[in-house]
Amino acid sequence: MKHFNYFLALTAVLVLLNTSNYAQNSFDDIRDKKTAIANLQMALDSDNRGLKNSAIFLAGKYRVTELSSSLIDEYYNEEDIFVKKLIVSSLYRIADDNSDAFMAEICCKEKNRTVREFALSHYIASR
Repeated sequence: MKHFNYFLALTAVLVLLNTSNYAQNSFDDIRDKKTAIANLQMALDSDNRGLKNSAIFLAGKYRVTELSSSLIDEYYNEEDIFVKKLIVSSLYRIADDNSDAFMAEICCKEKNRTVREFALSHYIASR
């Protein structure tokens, strides 16, 4: 019985170690990058809030610079404070010239105080 428990524990460890190799570490690891960008763009244009939030998050996580102008446009069309903060966070992670100029502008011109302070903290951290 003791050997069987060791066998089960070893099998569980091997399964856990083996499945961790399938995670994407970078957006550059994706084979069909154009299709992935097009899918994220369609998700950004979607009316489904959850899908849109996921696309915003993934664009920032994988630092998709091609979507920075779309995120900026989405920011101006958005009214929800949470989504605005999510866009600011994604643009902070993307960190291209468009997003830096946008962050500087939002720090001064945003009407909502919490979003303005959130953008300012990200802008200061990027300097």
